[in-house]
Amino acid sequence: MGGNLNFMWFIADGSLWGHGNIMKNFGKLTSSVEEVEIKTLDAVFDENGKVIIPEQYQSVTVTVLKNAEGVEWHDLFKLYPHAWYIAVEDDGKIISMESDPEHSQIADKDIWGIDSDFGYTRGPGGTVYGKVWNGSAIVEYVPPITEIPLSFDQFRTMLEVIEKLDAFKAGIETLIPASKTIMMRNVFNNPSNTFAFGMELMTLVAPIVWGADWQNILASLWLEAKDY
Repeated sequence: MGGNLNFMWFIADGSLWGHGNIMKNFGKLTSSVEEVEIKTLDAVFDENGKVIIPEQYQSVTVTVLKNAEGVEWHDLFKLYPHAWYIAVEDDGKIISMESDPEHSQIADKDIWGIDSDFGYTRGPGGTVYGKVWNGSAIVEYVPPITEIPLSFDQFRTMLEVIEKLDAFKAGIETLIPASKTIMMRNVFNNPSNTFAFGMELMTLVAPIVWGADWQNILASLWLEAKDY
């Protein structure tokens, strides 16, 4: 069978098997403060085995992290050990990767156990931070098109390449009121400006030139324009 197939199976405990590795999504851990008793002194016995000094305990306050089912983090990582543990933001960006689960006690972030670092490093100068966990691998962050600005020359060149420069200029001249036309004309003609996908100029003029589906039509062209 041709091509590269990316297989993944769900295991009974909720782990994932893929890329030759088992991955465990521990979910978000919730932090709480609890009182626990710790032993501060073992019992002391006399030569006849009689307790002369009993065990002594002290109550201490500790911060405990538990998953949605109320299972404490230490019990979780002992039950599902992994080579690496990553903490992931809601948008998939990685903020922590540690081999020691004690250092992965981060509340309110998705914690994953993984068995490969996928070639990235941790610590000072680490390359993993800001990368993205896509559910099966660590990958490079690809910014959304709304975060990719074009320079004046790139924007003009894009319009020239797709033969829409004159149409875009004409679209500006149809805007009402006249003050809006003047404003957008000045934005379009200012060489010091950068052009964003979602800027007012685009939201007003692009639908005139390309129709309601302008965002889908222009998305790939916009990305290509970064290389002009």
